[in-house]
Amino acid sequence: MTTSENKILVQNIMAARSRRDNAPFIAAMADDFVWRIIGSTAWSGEYVGKADVRERLLKPLYEQFTAPSSITPTRILADGDHVVVECHGDATTVSGEHYANTYC
Repeated sequence: MTTSENKILVQNIMAARSRRDNAPFIAAMADDFVWRIIGSTAWSGEYVGKADVRERLLKPLYEQFTAPSSITPTRILADGDHVVVECHGDATTVSGEHYANTYC
């Protein structure tokens, strides 16, 4: 794929994720996909493979939020096969707290 095609693919994935539709995101993952969350939070660690990401990360994470939640890309950089997304997440937790975070 070209740089432009990769960027459009990621833009479409992010648009779907903002609607809580993770199907395009999961479909784009390689079978050996690894998601690492650095730090010492309850979510920190490695999630290996599509099923692990879905079941141990995304499902319980989204259960913490009331609908609707949003994830808004603020910058998408692409170079060949590499695409980096900077985005902002905004939601209300089930306990009523405001959640705002920046991701890259």
